[in-house]
Amino acid sequence: GIRLNYSCDVQLKDSIMISYLPFMGRSYNLAPGQPNSGFDFTGEIEDYAYKKRKKGYQVKVDVKNGPDYLKYTFYITGSGASTLTVSSTQRQSISYYGSIGTLQ
Repeated sequence: GIRLNYSCDVQLKDSIMISYLPFMGRSYNLAPGQPNSGFDFTGEIEDYAYKKRKKGYQVKVDVKNGPDYLKYTFYITGSGASTLTVSSTQRQSISYYGSIGTLQ
């Protein structure tokens, strides 16, 4: 894994996702001139689902960013520790590790 020295996050507000995540990996089918800078966008949530797991919750959120269809899957423990996996139609899957909090 690569340790990040700056802040990155994903915020869910009503039916909107604000994503500010870096991306390091392989990209597929990106149009010429389309930036390959990461998952940095604001988009409307198309679908979501959650399940209670043995040691926490799994939350799946689907969102579209231009031609890219993204599935954000959060695995959240009771203590708030979280793993986020982002699957994309345009890029290789990537995982992030962090914590869940509420916005003030």
